[in-house]
Amino acid sequence: MARDEDLGSLSTWFDETSAEGRAADALAQERRAAQAEAEEDFARGLRERVDLVAPPVPVRLDRVVPRARRRRALVRGVASCAAAAAVLGGVAVVQALPWESTAVAPASQETEDPSQGAATDDVAEEVSTGEEAVSATGGTFWYVLSESRDPGTTDAPEVMESWSSLDQPGLLVWGGDLSTAAGKGPSDVVGRFRIDGEWVDMLREPERLPTDAAGLGEVLRASVEPDRRSGSDDEKVFGMARDLMTAGGLVPDALRRAAWEVATGLPGAQMAPGEDSTGRAGQVVEYTQDGAPVRIVWDEDAALKLEETSDGWTSILLEQRFSTDPLPVEPTLENAGCAQWSTC
Repeated sequence: MARDEDLGSLSTWFDETSAEGRAADALAQERRAAQAEAEEDFARGLRERVDLVAPPVPVRLDRVVPRARRRRALVRGVASCAAAAAVLGGVAVVQALPWESTAVAPASQETEDPSQGAATDDVAEEVSTGEEAVSATGGTFWYVLSESRDPGTTDAPEVMESWSSLDQPGLLVWGGDLSTAAGKGPSDVVGRFRIDGEWVDMLREPERLPTDAAGLGEVLRASVEPDRRSGSDDEKVFGMARDLMTAGGLVPDALRRAAWEVATGLPGAQMAPGEDSTGRAGQVVEYTQDGAPVRIVWDEDAALKLEETSDGWTSILLEQRFSTDPLPVEPTLENAGCAQWSTC
């Protein structure tokens, strides 16, 4: 009988120990999930900053966090430059899209030369506005060189280069340092929109969006969601129009022009002739979003953003064009921090 009591006690002890172990495992799992969620929130914020120059694409954020931590201080300043986003030993050919005939002229500046060790050495630049128009596909990339600075400090500007393609992996290079170059997936997603009453979660055909301001404004307003973006409905519409303007050559010229008209036509938007920090003339719109002022300088001829000031940072898009040159570093899933390109 004593043996039976011992066995019963042992069984009770085993059950209690197992329960405690399961509780500890559950607690540890909850803590890991909370930590992963915090890291994902940080990485998402980082990618949103980069998306200002390189159009937004789906990213596996859990693999981005380590790289995000290394580049946090630098990328933080690339505010208004992927998110739109090649110049390497050879001739950079700049051609127009089938729907556009102009290209933005590079800014003339006496700033730090980002070509030290980067992808802009000994480049002879050509501009073509002929009939042999191209798009960012089949080995052609939309190249953006941007410079970001905090106007309240004397710190050196932070330089970023971006190569984006609709059908191939692209590349991000900070400060000309090719050792920290990061790959990124094809920039083939325009955004989430409600078109003709139906939601399109990942729109890959920008031609489905209206290219007149009235029609585009209706679509953007219909695409406002309570749990996406922040601010008023007008501020959310401004944000969506701003994304399309930032996409550059990855979307049609007429769509960018319509987005500009939508943004400048919103209540509270103030527009006047002006210039960017390098002296390039353009139209300037000022708008308050999330309680903070946003200032965008726009090249009406090329339908491209020249400069943006927001969140205390000014980002100048010094160069925007198509390039058929090879990328300075091969984009890989490893340097992109992604599991597969389709989700990167």
